[in-house]
This record gives sequence, structure tokens and C-alpha cells, in this order.
Amino acid sequence: MQLDNIDHKIVLDALYNLAISDNADLSDDVSALDSNELEQRLIALRQHFSILERKSDYYD
Repeated sequence: MQLDNIDHKIVLDALYNLAISDNADLSDDVSALDSNELEQRLIALRQHFSILERKSDYYD
């Protein structure tokens, strides 16, 4: 699976939130997930960010 612009936005948003949040929740251990579960999470995040992107385009 190749990363696209939405994937990069997901990663940057996650890193930004970790950097600015005093109480970031790091309890979700993804190291135990297999590649299929990780891919499903990424797909869900892509869909979520795509929806947000469309909404922001709508309001601009």
C-alpha cells in the first residue's frame, strides 16, 4: 500500500496533536495489530479525512 496525500495529512495531524496535547492518549498499542488490522484502520482514517476535506471544501 502506498501512502497518498490523505495518509500524510493523517500522520501530520496525529503528530501535531501529540505535540500540543498535554493529555494525549497513547494507550492504544498498535504494535500488536497485524497488517490487515492496521490497513483497516488506515482505510477508516482515510475515509474520515476525506469526509472532513470535502466538508471544508464545501464551506470555503
